[in-house]
Amino acid sequence: MRFLILLIFFPFIISAQFFSSTNEIVYGINIGTYIANKNTAVIYDGFSHVTYGIENILNNSNTINNGPSNYLDQTLGLDNWFIGSIPEMKYRPGLEIGLHIGSQNRKLKYYLDYNFAEIKAVGQLNVIQDFNSSNSIEPLYETISVTGSERRSIFNFGIISDLINEKDYHLGFPIFFQLVQTKFKSNHMVVNNQQYNISNPALIQNNVQNNNQVGMGFGAGSGIILTLPLNTEINISFGYHLQYAKVKISEQVSGNGLQHSIFTSLIWTK
Repeated sequence: MRFLILLIFFPFIISAQFFSSTNEIVYGINIGTYIANKNTAVIYDGFSHVTYGIENILNNSNTINNGPSNYLDQTLGLDNWFIGSIPEMKYRPGLEIGLHIGSQNRKLKYYLDYNFAEIKAVGQLNVIQDFNSSNSIEPLYETISVTGSERRSIFNFGIISDLINEKDYHLGFPIFFQLVQTKFKSNHMVVNNQQYNISNPALIQNNVQNNNQVGMGFGAGSGIILTLPLNTEINISFGYHLQYAKVKISEQVSGNGLQHSIFTSLIWTK
């Protein structure tokens, strides 16, 4: 008897799906971590793409009592120091948040994500005391930190197809086209715990009104998304996106490369 009941209901058991309705509108919020490659971070090094950068600030601030030159003269000796190598800038992982909207069918989902990420490029350089090789004492040096800040607005237009579609969970395979808008926010260095602004790289284009430098890029990506139910109306997704995109910050600085996103989404159904 039990075997007969199992035989009758077995087809219904194996056909149970996480997404059982058609043309269901879904919307939600995303929060996660955005990891950018370093290809465009060079714009913040204070040397390569500025008209008034670190060299100018260090060599032309003697009239300021607490200026970096005065401090370096006191620490390393009057006019007895030189700038080491240009800092190698790298992006730190940044917070990524945004909105999600889509249309969910049983086996396919069409969606649009709008996320923005706040990221910082960081690097260091050493200002080194002139060293006399006949002196066995190691030269003194001061480490200067350099930081650039930018915002990336990211639009993903894509579909999610089934990898596994079970009653209690869904594993999806996203494919998406991406637009990336990048906005320069700030660039500065720190000497003796004092912050000194580095000029906006946009000024190199001889357009002094363009203080909020904005660039556009594009790309595509994929990844994997696991979705679980919280209740009958709310699902939670855990996802990873691998995206290859061209990021453009200015006319002089753009770069192609892989970016990564690790995120969680709360999704409501309507």
